[in-house]
Amino acid sequence: MPEVRARVEAIQSMVDSGVCLRCGDCLPEWPDISHTIGDACLPICTPCGNNEALEQVHNGGFVGPVAEWPTLPAPPRRSRLRL
Repeated sequence: MPEVRARVEAIQSMVDSGVCLRCGDCLPEWPDISHTIGDACLPICTPCGNNEALEQVHNGGFVGPVAEWPTLPAPPRRSRLRL
């Protein structure tokens, strides 16, 4: 699971640096919280928070997955087993 650990560390580094996880802009002093995951623990900037709110309204409460955020490292691809 080193790939997962590397992703978590990259996300933690961005949060510690004050970077919005959705767009890469600077986080305000009081950031919004993303609602893409159940515990709402990912800080995002105000414009991204507004975009998520509108996305929820227009998509029946659904917000796109975190894996689609351009600032986050791409998830590891699973290799196919060769027989």
